[in-house]
Amino acid sequence: MRAAEAVPLPLRPLFMERVWGGTALAARFGKQLPGTAPIGESWEAADIGEHVSEVARGIHAGKTLRALAAEHGEGLYGGAALPDGRMPLLFKLIDAAQDLSVQVHPRDADVAPGSNARGKEEAWYVLGAAPGARLVHGLAPGVGNDEFYRAVAGGAAEAHLAWHAVSPGEVYYIPAGTIHAIGAGLLLAEIQQSSDTTYRIHDWGRAGLDGAPRPLHIEDAARIPAAPSVACPWPAVARGAGPGAPDLLVDCAHFRLLRYTLDRGARAEGELSRSFAILFTIDGEAELRNASGAHGLLRGETWLLPAWTGAWTI
Repeated sequence: MRAAEAVPLPLRPLFMERVWGGTALAARFGKQLPGTAPIGESWEAADIGEHVSEVARGIHAGKTLRALAAEHGEGLYGGAALPDGRMPLLFKLIDAAQDLSVQVHPRDADVAPGSNARGKEEAWYVLGAAPGARLVHGLAPGVGNDEFYRAVAGGAAEAHLAWHAVSPGEVYYIPAGTIHAIGAGLLLAEIQQSSDTTYRIHDWGRAGLDGAPRPLHIEDAARIPAAPSVACPWPAVARGAGPGAPDLLVDCAHFRLLRYTLDRGARAEGELSRSFAILFTIDGEAELRNASGAHGLLRGETWLLPAWTGAWTI
């Protein structure tokens, strides 16, 4: 690939209507939300089923990530692609105007062999939290899965959950098998395996956008082994050693989550060749440079940095 073609890719968001969603994505990041239905999720970098991100502008404008993967092979994701060539991760923003359902995700080992489903390990970065906002991460002290599912059957799920107060800038790591729920008033960035497999356990007696109760998947959920307990919130694995050095927030089998904090005049740098990166700008503006030239990064935008990016600086 010629240097001028080795461009990073700004992505167009895919907005998902959710009964619990709101308008915070427009208020915080200036997202142009469609219609008047509540938007709960913005899939910023995705390749799941019919939901595939497109390049927003530049020489690849209008092309999907799936098409680019077919065209460029390992040039896009390096050796990190799924066996079918798709991106192995999903990055989304979540606007919880109401409590989300209590749910659990399977591990890869829990998914039927030969199916298209995959496990889902994920992490949340808290972008915003209303006063009193909280979330569920695991079960109340001393409560095991058997006791919890008996409580679910008896209509007493809520008292058996572990609720945690939440503050902006915190990180929550959710291994597959962790019972969890996002509470009202939270705005999150979520990185996860490329999977939409969710087993809903409890939904607060709420109807969906169509007015009908949303389906529960209690039997499927009860078959998922409990995940080992982890720190909540999740502490940084390593702090950046100097200006431009990132904090390593999560380092697990499926992804690494890093945070760069750059003051005016500071610079971060790195290099890609065997894998890819997803870059999201929380606040401010910056300039990304590589062999293809300079590219402006705007607040609320998500970019894919393909394996072809090579050396880069911000």
